Order: sequence, then C-alpha cells, then structure tokens
Amino acid sequence: MGRPVKNNNKYIFYVFTHILIILLFSYFVKNACAMMSVEEERKFGQKLLKDVKHQVKIVNEAEIVSYVKMVSEKIMKQVDTTYFDYNFFVIEDSALNAFAMPGGNIFIHTGILEHIDSEDDLACVIAHEVGHIQARHIAKRLEAMQKLNIATIVMAVTGLFLGGGGQSSQAAIAGSTALAMSATLKYSRADEEEADRRAYEWVCKAGYNPQGLVNIMKKILQNRWIGSDSIPSYLSTHPSSSERITYLEQLIAYKPCATLIPHDNNEIKRIKVMAQTMGKDPLDLIKFYQQETNKKPEDIYLQYALALSYMQNRQYNESIELLKIISKKVKDSAPFYLDIAKVYFFSGDYKKTITALSTIKVNPAMQQTVDYLMASSLLETGDVYKAVSLFKRIADDWADPTDIYFKLGRGYAKISRNGEAHYYFYRHYSEIGDIDNLTYHRKKAMELLDKDSELYKELKREKENEKGEKKDGEDHEERGRKREKDERGFNG
Repeated sequence: MGRPVKNNNKYIFYVFTHILIILLFSYFVKNACAMMSVEEERKFGQKLLKDVKHQVKIVNEAEIVSYVKMVSEKIMKQVDTTYFDYNFFVIEDSALNAFAMPGGNIFIHTGILEHIDSEDDLACVIAHEVGHIQARHIAKRLEAMQKLNIATIVMAVTGLFLGGGGQSSQAAIAGSTALAMSATLKYSRADEEEADRRAYEWVCKAGYNPQGLVNIMKKILQNRWIGSDSIPSYLSTHPSSSERITYLEQLIAYKPCATLIPHDNNEIKRIKVMAQTMGKDPLDLIKFYQQETNKKPEDIYLQYALALSYMQNRQYNESIELLKIISKKVKDSAPFYLDIAKVYFFSGDYKKTITALSTIKVNPAMQQTVDYLMASSLLETGDVYKAVSLFKRIADDWADPTDIYFKLGRGYAKISRNGEAHYYFYRHYSEIGDIDNLTYHRKKAMELLDKDSELYKELKREKENEKGEKKDGEDHEERGRKREKDERGFNG
C-alpha cells in the first residue's frame, strides 16, 4: 500500500537546496552567535521533512506504523517536557538505521525491524533518538556551521540528510570544507552518552529492559556492511559504538532498572516477518522460505513469510491456502484473516475483500488497514460516498497520504464535486512534487470551490505564504550578497 519513490533527483535537490538557502540564511543572518531556537528548528524540520519524503519510501503498512507508534507513545509518556510534537516514520530500507531530524521527526528503517528480537530493542532505539532531539544536539551541530558560507552549509546538510553513500551525496559534499562540515554534523561521543543516559532513564520508567540498547548496538556493528545509497549509515552519524557498548553495560550493571515489565513478543515476530519480506525479490523469498519451512515445518512465522512472499509474487491461491492453515494454529487469528482480505484486494476481487473485512474482529492496530482496504474496495464497487468518508477519516493519520489523496480525488470526481476533486488531486501532486500538475489542479480547485469554503481559504493562505517566503528568500539572499561584498572590501 506504499507508493513508488519519485525518481527525480534534480527536482529534489533543487527544491531542498532552495529551502535550505532561505531558511538557513534567514537564521544565520539574524542570529550571528545564537543557537537555533526551538521554533526555528521546528520550522526547519517541517520544510526538511516535506522534501525528505520525496527521497525515501515511507511505509504505510498500518500494522507496522501502529506498532512503532504504540512503542513510541510509551517512551514519550516518560519525557517530562517536550520541545516539539514528535512524529515517527518507518522507511522501507534494509539498512540497520534510525535517525532524528530537526523538529522532532524520527525515522526507523525496516532494517532495524528485521533484526530486533524484542519490543525492548525497538523502545531503546526510539528513546535514544528522542534523547538527541531533547538534548538539542541537532541545533548545536547546526550552530557549528555559522562561520561557513551558505553554499558549503547547503552541501553539508544535503549530504547529511539526503545522502551518505550514493553518488549524489558524495558529489554534494565533494569540497574539502564541506566534507569537514559534514563531519562536524556527526554526533560527538558526549552527545551519544547524553542521549544514552536520557534513553536509559525513559526505558526504565516505561518498564523496558535497557539491555536493548546494547543488543541493538551489537547488531548494528555485526551488520554494518548492510548500507543504503540514500541515507547515511547509523555508524556514520553515531560514532564510538564499541565504547558505547562498554559504557552501557557498565551503566546496566551499576544502575539496574527497578521494574521490568515482560512483553508479549508474538506481535514483534509478525512485524519482523513483514519487514523481512518488504521490498525484496519475491522469487528469491519464495525459494528461501520454502527451504526454511521444509527444515522447520511447525514454525508458523516461516510459513507466514512464505505466504507473504506468495502474495507479492501474485500467487494468490497459494498465499490464501497457507494463511488459512496458519490462522488455525494461532490463538489470535484476526491479523491473518486480515492478510487474506489483503490478498483478495490485491487480486482485484473487491467484493470478496469487503466480505472478508466484514467478518474480522478488528483490534486498534488493524483498524487503519481495515478502513483503507474497505474504502478502496467500496470506491471500486461504486459505493463512493462511504469510500470518501472512510478515506477522510484515515488521511490525517496515514504515514504517507499520497495515495489516499489521489483516491479522494477520484471519489469526488465520480460524484461530480469537481472543486474537491481538484483539491485532492492538488494534494496528491504536491506530495510527489509534480509542479505542472499541482499548479493546474490548485488553479482549477480555486476556480471551482466555494470562496467561503475552508478548502478554498486554505489554498488562498498557502499561496499568500508562498509569496511571503519567496520575498523573504530574495531579501535574505540580497543581504547575504551585501555582507559578502562588505567582507571582501574589509579584507581587501
């Protein structure tokens, strides 16, 4: 239920660079010696997030997203005061990686989910990244860039957040000064220890085992060869990993948690399988899991991985047959019946999808997936009003609503509400960065929507804000050119 990554690196780099120039120039020109304020970091994070979403594939599998959200909420309840409204995303990427971005945005790779063995491990990863944000480490790293010119800043930050192993990122930080600045942006050993201390406190309060901090670091070290071309590796931004393991082991020995709450790891096993089969060649997966299930015929999670592999390879009958076998072996069969509904949906049998969904005893972690599949099936079978209502209910909480916006556009077009249709098509094309289409659909939406409607007012505010940002950017660039000219005159 995800979407293909938009392969338009020139567009991404252009927009991202333009935003950085405006935002960072605005900050550094006004605050020659001050650290970025919380509000400035929040705005910076919002701008950065929008463009990073164009570069990576955000996972929309609601069960995975809900699970990460559930663990994150347990950690966030232990944080006394937060600077930001935190957002947690899952990226489809096999690298063992997690990273924090300005403004409270935290990303977990599916590679982490593939390798963790318990909920404790995931909680510790999340808590550590929250520790970096709460300690304002990112703002401090950006503060260190004040003495550089804006071009070097853009190259360094682009290299840090939008690349790390690929050719585009290497080219972005090719200059020696930019390379040095990219190193400056890495967390220091003191940063790591502070984030670990904060994480240790929060995971203990939440009843998690802080041994997860050690477990995940050992796994990252063991699998450091698993990398990504689009995002820096964990070890490239989180140094001194071996020393951290020693430090954490000593902390655990001398300051054990008062209470540890046992967790049911059956759900994490299911999430782990979903991550392991995501984005990989289904034929390779089928061959591998057939061999593994022959070795361990009673292992339901190997069978589950094979069933998902069949579904990805469009072997729908084989997938359904295996999922039915699994559902008879487990106490809670509802999640596996949901998978059967997914198979019907992907096979194009929307009536069977609706029937299957109607019989499932839904738990909160499954609700969004059920709503999405139901809405999509209703749209295809002609019950458009119900479909639109369901899509609108889940859109705001969906990790990447690009697909939902497009389906809302289709739905409103089918019932001849063309203003709303163009509005949601505009939202869709805005998410993927298609300038021509988003411009066209916004223009049509503003022509057709009632001028007193909230949607029209929202579009009007956006246009006014864009004009203001463009003017601010031009003013900041002019001030920057004047400052550089004055500095040359002074030094000359």
